[in-house]
Amino acid sequence: MRSRGVSDDVLKLLMSSYSQATWKQYEGYIKKWFSFCELKNSDPMVGNVILVLEYLSHLFNDCKLGYSSLNSA
Repeated sequence: MRSRGVSDDVLKLLMSSYSQATWKQYEGYIKKWFSFCELKNSDPMVGNVILVLEYLSHLFNDCKLGYSSLNSA
């Protein structure tokens, strides 16, 4: 995120707002998001609504995740 111009203040705020368990819960979905964006030749830091919906659809249809998992994603 730093390489994208996100300030240290913003990073500190984001990091402090989540517990270790929360980060662990989201980490896999963040990695999948980056991989999905790479396949779509899209910048993962500049998502748009359609790309996010495609990602959620991919998780549901291709990865066979349920609604609870989609909420985490």
